[in-house]
Amino acid sequence: VDDLALIRKIRGICKTLDPIGSMLGLAPECDRFCPSRKGKGWKHFQQQSSILHNMRKFHLLTVRNDEEKGSKRQSSNGDRSGCNEDTAEIENGDNKADDKIVFLELGAGKGGLAALAAKTYDCDVVVVDISAFKQTQDRYIRHIGCRFSRIQIDLRHFDITKVEALQGKRFVAGAKHLCGVATDYALRAICRRSAAKNEVDRDCKNHPSNNDMTMVGLAIATCCHHRCKWGPYVGKSFLASIGISRNEFERMCEWSSWATIGSKDSSHGNHDERQTRPIEASTSDRDISGESDRKESKNTVESSHGNEHRETEIRRLDVDERIKIGHLCKRVLDAGREWYLQQYRVGVRKDPKKMTTVSPILHLSTRLVHFVNTAVSVENRLLVATNRPPKHM
Repeated sequence: VDDLALIRKIRGICKTLDPIGSMLGLAPECDRFCPSRKGKGWKHFQQQSSILHNMRKFHLLTVRNDEEKGSKRQSSNGDRSGCNEDTAEIENGDNKADDKIVFLELGAGKGGLAALAAKTYDCDVVVVDISAFKQTQDRYIRHIGCRFSRIQIDLRHFDITKVEALQGKRFVAGAKHLCGVATDYALRAICRRSAAKNEVDRDCKNHPSNNDMTMVGLAIATCCHHRCKWGPYVGKSFLASIGISRNEFERMCEWSSWATIGSKDSSHGNHDERQTRPIEASTSDRDISGESDRKESKNTVESSHGNEHRETEIRRLDVDERIKIGHLCKRVLDAGREWYLQQYRVGVRKDPKKMTTVSPILHLSTRLVHFVNTAVSVENRLLVATNRPPKHM
């Protein structure tokens, strides 16, 4: 890969992409759940609140009305058995609960984002994570008065069509900092429904509920682009259309770590120092005893002069320039994810008897925004998608 040529190509590509919007601000309806305004808890709350604020701005969530808030306060102030009875009553056939949208948190960890959503918005909750955590928010969410499910599974194996809590439901997906390849696994899991849906449509009688599972939209905070992998990455077709090869993709992933040089967010790996060092040839694998190796070394020396020149040019880039290049690489990688979501078809339903389409085919509208300032987190990109027309984005 010609590094300097790739940098010029990346800069040219980014000039053709829409600028990243700014959607800073906290959800005022979440203020009463705000912890002390200091420390890690405050930083986490700002990010969670801003993600939910953006989801509401893009019409993905609805705030609970005052009557519901009052009833939930009364049940929460009562004894613990009363809370359980309220939850059981909802689960046993409250028609209004059946109309609730489901908040699906991917890579949920302890479920902090889902818990804040459940406290504030009119939704049921499903959380997905590969690990089992102690001191989760699960018990609190159950006592709020909404349906709740936790699924422990690797996102690469997550099949959304088999989640009972989503059958016949509208859902929105959210995530706070899905690291690297996890974002691609999450997008594949969400959009896998469209591929499975084609199979369902051939036999609607056997799977009538799957036809009604509708994704309203999503909001995923992406991060750690240096951990992306070519195989699972969802934007390969997009990269091919703009002339980016696999080797160039891998180089962009490496350079994307420059965006976090000197920040605490770079603690995912010491990539700032590792990626800025020039590549040195290893001598551990050389066999100096053979004549053939000496012949190969002549070709290597001839070709190495150009590589050394390019590496020298890369080393001459100052820190500020590397940070800019890192952000540009992240922008291109996230543009591939936007493209992938824009191919997702929504609003497709077929009459079980006539097998004809009875609603229009729409595509997701997407937008990439900064949802917090860099003082809170330098990993501050939020990928938003909605099934509303682009004019509402």
